[in-house]
Amino acid sequence: MHNLKCPICKSKKTQLIWNDKIRKGINSLTNEKKQIYRCLTCDVSFLKKRYSSLPDDAILRKVKDKKEIKKLHLFHTKRELPKLKKIMKIYNYNKKRVLLVNCDFGLTILDKIKKIAKLTAGISESDNSFYLKSYLKKKKHLFFDKLEQIISKKYKFDVIISPAQIEHVYDPSKYLNTFKKILSKTGVIILRVPNHDNIYKYILKKNFLNKDYRVSHNFYFTDKSCEYLFKKNKFKIIKKSGLMEHDVNNLLNYMRLGRRPMQYEKKRKNNNFLYLNKKVNKQLVDNLENSPLPSHLLYVIKAY
Repeated sequence: MHNLKCPICKSKKTQLIWNDKIRKGINSLTNEKKQIYRCLTCDVSFLKKRYSSLPDDAILRKVKDKKEIKKLHLFHTKRELPKLKKIMKIYNYNKKRVLLVNCDFGLTILDKIKKIAKLTAGISESDNSFYLKSYLKKKKHLFFDKLEQIISKKYKFDVIISPAQIEHVYDPSKYLNTFKKILSKTGVIILRVPNHDNIYKYILKKNFLNKDYRVSHNFYFTDKSCEYLFKKNKFKIIKKSGLMEHDVNNLLNYMRLGRRPMQYEKKRKNNNFLYLNKKVNKQLVDNLENSPLPSHLLYVIKAY
């Protein structure tokens, strides 16, 4: 046990769970070892030296021209659509005013919701947001560079969607409480949070963790730590659900390869095996999403 104070609950009951290199970028690792601690009180895990501004070295975030918009959109159409179905089911967006945080990674989601929502808007997390702004305006979404713009223009939103973003921020409590300023009286926040206690971690152990732990993640949440965070900041959970980012064939191929199956490998017939048919795969995914072990957690929360 260590005396390092937990950033969420301030407890000093923390335990070192990782002291090794972690992922930097898509495939490379840090040169030096990084320490990750787990709080024994609220159950959150966190990087010892958190980043206040995160490194922006993902190639698809650097939107340099209009061609990159098409590349970004194509990448996220394939990547986000399976997740979108679950996000669409967890809440009714009909005639709602919807804000998507980090719209760099959610163009597909925003375009889909636009069909039924009263108003749609996005905040970009990238400094290279000029072409994203042009794209969003062309699609008749509102665009904001900063949250302060929304506050100054006195916009209020019924739904704020934050997909896999809270684990990146320096102060999750501040992040959540800032949204209270732009939520309508009945407004909700929808969060998609990577689940630290997922099936990949328990089966693959270090083969998974040495790529799952990364410099861009300040925090690693579980259901218990999420519930603590929400309660501490006076949010109640309206709905929650598990979400599997990939199917069970992906997990089995990860076990076989001893590493993440990459997107480009799916085109090579001999690299990835379809062990399970669609029906069995779906059944197992459904079971995992209703267990404590899905890859992600979905929450609909409301301030009280």
